[in-house]
Amino acid sequence: MWASRTTFTTARCSTPAAVVFPPALALAQSLGASGKDLMTAAVAAAVAVAGYEVGIRVSEFLGRSHYRFFHTMATAGTVAAAATAGRLLRLDAGQMLHAFGSAGTQAAGLWEFLRDAADSKQLHTAKAAFDGMLAAMLAQRGFTGASRILEGEQGMAAGMSTDADPRRRTDGLATRWALAETSFKFHASCRHTHPAADALQALMRQHGLKFADLQDVTAQVHQGALDVLGPVTDPGTVHQSKFSMGTLLGLSAVFDRAGLQEFDAHFQEPGVVAVRNRVRMVLDAEVEREYPKRLIRKVMVTTHDGRTLRARVDEPKGDPGNTLSRQELEYKARQLRGVWRRDFRVGDGRAGEYRMANGRSAESGAPAAFGGLSARAGACIRRASTSACRRWGLPGHNLPSWTPASHRAPCIST
Repeated sequence: MWASRTTFTTARCSTPAAVVFPPALALAQSLGASGKDLMTAAVAAAVAVAGYEVGIRVSEFLGRSHYRFFHTMATAGTVAAAATAGRLLRLDAGQMLHAFGSAGTQAAGLWEFLRDAADSKQLHTAKAAFDGMLAAMLAQRGFTGASRILEGEQGMAAGMSTDADPRRRTDGLATRWALAETSFKFHASCRHTHPAADALQALMRQHGLKFADLQDVTAQVHQGALDVLGPVTDPGTVHQSKFSMGTLLGLSAVFDRAGLQEFDAHFQEPGVVAVRNRVRMVLDAEVEREYPKRLIRKVMVTTHDGRTLRARVDEPKGDPGNTLSRQELEYKARQLRGVWRRDFRVGDGRAGEYRMANGRSAESGAPAAFGGLSARAGACIRRASTSACRRWGLPGHNLPSWTPASHRAPCIST
């Protein structure tokens, strides 16, 4: 899941890095591809459009109604992973279309997990990367998929959206690069929370406030933020707290930072919880109207001494027009590297361990490239894909894996 903390596309509500780079890295290693080949597959190519471009455009095509129920990283992300893998495998146009068909028919991922502090987001990311790569490898072997999986009468748009716009798939194709519109995530939480944190921090610095000065905090948001963040009122795990507007604002107020370390160590600290309980979200007409073109956020604070203070952010930190400094990017990279080295432990004769956000650990039988999928989820995927692997001539040693050979899944091992 660390990759999902890197880049984000505001207009598409997706984190393409999490589903583009894992299959790219795994396949590149398996194929012995060069660094140039890897970056071409992950970003763009002279003729084919892959990875980011496909995933972002499919997200745009599916529209805002899709995001209300479906986690775009899990749905459009599956197609993005197929595009990435297909480019590395040098699929022709017909094969790539079949790969998209097989990817789209597997696309799934619902937001309901947020209400229970479940681990499903990790499964969404891992499954999208796995299924997209599998779809591309099957297409290379002649496996066919639906030719109109996006816009067909029983395709993704028909079943998963009420406002799909076919024009979004090719808008400015080859002249507009969606990759250049992505943002770096500065805070270690859902992107919908970020601009409110930026606004609150600016307000507190301007007026010299401490967290104890805050009596009430109102974040004025768009409907999508209410849909996703609204159910999380009393987060029970670190991961669930990252979808809590109150927790992010609490960490920002108490520590002036809401990074990985702050969430891991302090999301239930009394001062943070006290601020969280004073935060509410309300729908704002301007914010709703401008979204997704702009991710505006307004914050209103009432202090204990009776003042009412307001602040707004029109372009949150990390967006292309307000991007991170070199120093901030390097700090973020070091933080992510530290989490990866902490959570994936290899060298003790076992497969890498993934330390879940709620403190539980599970031995991972799936490739570490897929975000440390838990053993239970990995077993489900392996059982579901075994027959396809055997029928379509995908022997175990040809499916990429970064886990020790003795611990690969039945379908992936000999």
